Amino acid sequence: MRPRIALVVSALVFGAVHLQLLQFPALVAIGLVCGWLAQRDGRIGRAIWAHVGFNGLTVALLLLEIPTG
Repeated sequence: MRPRIALVVSALVFGAVHLQLLQFPALVAIGLVCGWLAQRDGRIGRAIWAHVGFNGLTVALLLLEIPTG
């Protein structure tokens, strides 16, 4: 498979396996970023740290959410 096609397919799969329809676009986007980092470097270290950062930011934003009830 060509690298660009593999990148897009893997990002779509990454988004789909999370089973979160509303978050799907953001998950595909971070999948593209992580996949691109892995392809560019030939290693997965930076992709892992990008994923950790994305998850950390998501958790921080959820914890800072002000209750509306």
